[in-house]
Amino acid sequence: KRGQEYQDLKMALATRIWEQACRLYPQIKDRVEYFNMATPITTKCNIGAPCGEIYGLDHNMARFQPDMLVQLRPETPVPNLYLTGQDASTCGVTGALYGGLFSACAVLNRNVFSDAINLQKMLAKNK
Repeated sequence: KRGQEYQDLKMALATRIWEQACRLYPQIKDRVEYFNMATPITTKCNIGAPCGEIYGLDHNMARFQPDMLVQLRPETPVPNLYLTGQDASTCGVTGALYGGLFSACAVLNRNVFSDAINLQKMLAKNK
């Protein structure tokens, strides 16, 4: 719908990102089964968002106020129901990653951040 020039540019960017990931993690190179890239234009088209918004809570200043930040937690009033992803933390991929870690902490009742740091130290020591 957006023309070959757009598709070529999008895939050129995606290829550069993939190549960099393969340089950092060579073991993934031959493991790809499907490859694609999305942009805000893709999101706008696929979910009918007129401004290319992403899913989840609004990305506005109110979301980052202290009283709102303390409400964004994995725990819910429903027993054994936990939230995860960017809406349990902050926006985007990094927020989703941290949201997953926060959720794991809540479900496991332990600090998985410390576990990850300790694992990294152990692996570096055994190198």
